[in-house]
Amino acid sequence: MEIAFLRGPGCTVELIEYKAPASRGRVEARPCDAGFAHMAFDVDDVDAAMVEAKKHRVEPIAPPVPINDGPNKGRRVVYLRDPDGVTIEFIEIPGAKQ
Repeated sequence: MEIAFLRGPGCTVELIEYKAPASRGRVEARPCDAGFAHMAFDVDDVDAAMVEAKKHRVEPIAPPVPINDGPNKGRRVVYLRDPDGVTIEFIEIPGAKQ
């Protein structure tokens, strides 16, 4: 396995990638499914974040969409999926620290 720790103010995220067994399963839950989980990140620019993610084979599930209501009104959001099927969300918040 390979482990990475992402540390930020007041939090630590542990990421684990299992390399074996070759027959390990894959979860492909949709955001509407019970048990769905994903990682979400605030980014300054959704488009620039998508370009960087693509370098690591993290592909958008659909194009970014504007948020028209609620506390995030005026921002854009996109869901992406990594090579292992993990869903990642980028929400555009100008001035967000990456």
